[in-house]
Amino acid sequence: MPAKSVRKVSPIWLTIFSDMVTNLTLFFMMMYASTRLTEMERMQFVDGLQSAISRDRKVEIRAESVLQKLRAEEAKSAMEEISKHEEFAKYAKLDISEQFVKITLETPVLFSLGSAELNPKMLKILDDIARIIKLLPNKIIIEGHTDNLPVIGGKYGSNWELSIARALSVLEYFTVIKRLPAEKFTIAGYGEYKPIAPNDTEESRSLNRRIEIYIVK
Repeated sequence: MPAKSVRKVSPIWLTIFSDMVTNLTLFFMMMYASTRLTEMERMQFVDGLQSAISRDRKVEIRAESVLQKLRAEEAKSAMEEISKHEEFAKYAKLDISEQFVKITLETPVLFSLGSAELNPKMLKILDDIARIIKLLPNKIIIEGHTDNLPVIGGKYGSNWELSIARALSVLEYFTVIKRLPAEKFTIAGYGEYKPIAPNDTEESRSLNRRIEIYIVK
């Protein structure tokens, strides 16, 4: 019985090397050809190359712009849809301006008094926000705020520390649990020093205990 012929297969590096040599040969042939041109022909040749590169760059920029616009429209639709959810509307406030989109979450929604540990029952709201953020290349700022009652005992020595710890908890949920790119985020803690209501009643103080998430336009 005749033995079967075995076909030798070239290793992958040889294919890559062959392509590279071919490209280098073409490049040097083009360079050599350019030396045979007159000064005027050489200028026309260079202008033609620059024009082709410029056209490709314009197409690339236009495509990127269209893609960003589509993502922004998708994010806007998702935001409008999420804002209609009963739970989101109950615990979160949405403000849209020319500079940013701001989502305000009252601290009692996410944290117990004096704590920076996220409330598991309210993570669905952060999941919805993460879905919006994922669609956008925009920078995100997470701010923590407290009321003016002094922190007594517990893990944190001041409202500064508490506000930063709460902002950090939200950041870690987005970047560790939801795997959003960490480079998109900035956090800040303002303690009691950026109130939105007088700290004279419990109701007012509860408004000042909040997390603000800014999607910067």
